[in-house]
Amino acid sequence: MSLFAKPSPFPSFLALAIYVATNGYQVHNLKTRNGNILFSSPIVSQPIGANLFVHENKLIVAQRNGAVDAIDLKSGKQLWHHRSAVDKKGNPLDVSISGISINNKSFFVSKHWGNVYIGSLKTGATTETPGVTYESRIQLSSVFYNNSMIFTNVAGELHTFDIEGSKKEWMHVFEKGYLLSLIENNGSLYGINNLKELIRFDLVTKAIKWKKPLLDVGYQSLIIDEDVIYIGAGNLYAVNKNDGKIIWQKEKESEEGFKRPLTLIDKTIYCTETNGLIYSINKIDGNVIKKWNIKEPIWSGINYNKGLIFVPTIKKRLYTIKTY
Repeated sequence: MSLFAKPSPFPSFLALAIYVATNGYQVHNLKTRNGNILFSSPIVSQPIGANLFVHENKLIVAQRNGAVDAIDLKSGKQLWHHRSAVDKKGNPLDVSISGISINNKSFFVSKHWGNVYIGSLKTGATTETPGVTYESRIQLSSVFYNNSMIFTNVAGELHTFDIEGSKKEWMHVFEKGYLLSLIENNGSLYGINNLKELIRFDLVTKAIKWKKPLLDVGYQSLIIDEDVIYIGAGNLYAVNKNDGKIIWQKEKESEEGFKRPLTLIDKTIYCTETNGLIYSINKIDGNVIKKWNIKEPIWSGINYNKGLIFVPTIKKRLYTIKTY
């Protein structure tokens, strides 16, 4: 199940509605206060992760079979349907979307077995195929820096194109490992790799500034607030973004621990452990404010609206919890 979040590290809602995409090949618009369904719209395949975006009047939904749909926020009507062309019919993984991001007038999708496609948010039509074949496999979107898009793959490569995708600017190859979480902040890339290392990569010098070993990996589990990185990687960490020193850490209480997206609202971090534990945590000292246990596996992040948190589980349920 996927929840709508704006393309920013801070999930939010549109008015009193929440948008949910499910493995049942549907997108639902729900009232946040009572869960009543305002509309349900069919999609053609399983949505990927937590990648739902709003652009103007449209909800953008990427799916496993390579499709991207734009759905009207008010009516639920499909506005356009995108499916990237392939040379020949093959395994479904050949066209499966690994990650999606949006920027200005375009959406950017990376495929499981290779290539990046850029499409128009207005029409859904493909506008550019940069032509870099690579094995993605990881649910990781492009990030943007100045007038460039940056994406990564399991070969440990960073590829950078201009925002139109027509000109390759530079490429960097890490000696070891590949990134699983990635965010840009003030000219640096921060991410955790498959070797369980948090790294800072300088986009000007094209060099690693520092590395910090962590307990485990993390998927889309990194946010930055001022000079502090908050990341779920087995344990939950607060790390100084300038020098990589750990400010505090909250030890996990389950086997897998913290790996999913975090939500930061004012001074409170909302996060989950995969086994069903949910926390509100003080961002200053890492102390637990409240803890809930819904006893169902959680693979997505948390959304927050006016004192309520919304937590989807793989048991096809969406929990609404008061935080006060």
